[in-house]
Amino acid sequence: MIMEQLEELRAAFAQCRALALADLASGTIYRVSAREKQPQERFDAMCAAAAEVFCRPPGDALARASGHEEARALNEVMLFRGDDLCIFLRAPWDPGEAVLCLCEAALDVDAFLEAARERLAQIAAAA
Repeated sequence: MIMEQLEELRAAFAQCRALALADLASGTIYRVSAREKQPQERFDAMCAAAAEVFCRPPGDALARASGHEEARALNEVMLFRGDDLCIFLRAPWDPGEAVLCLCEAALDVDAFLEAARERLAQIAAAA
């Protein structure tokens, strides 16, 4: 069910290259949905970056800058890496998991986030 929802989300946005479901603590990539095969190292690096933001002290500093007390309050983060836009979405069914999105910079971020939030809410409701 989770991957079906993520596949549909990725397919709905031409600028979304890949989505991955990851465990932040272990750095494990559970599943990947991609238009074209991506190197595993790319997902590993994205997972490590998401873990830094969501689970470690550097994320606490970012959270404070955005008006929150600590990184646990963050649920969505966007980073630009070269020509890529990386979007990290904390999983509502398990705060130790995240959906990692690899997109082109031309992505309609507002529309994508709205659709992603809806999909994640559906997944959480079914869990």
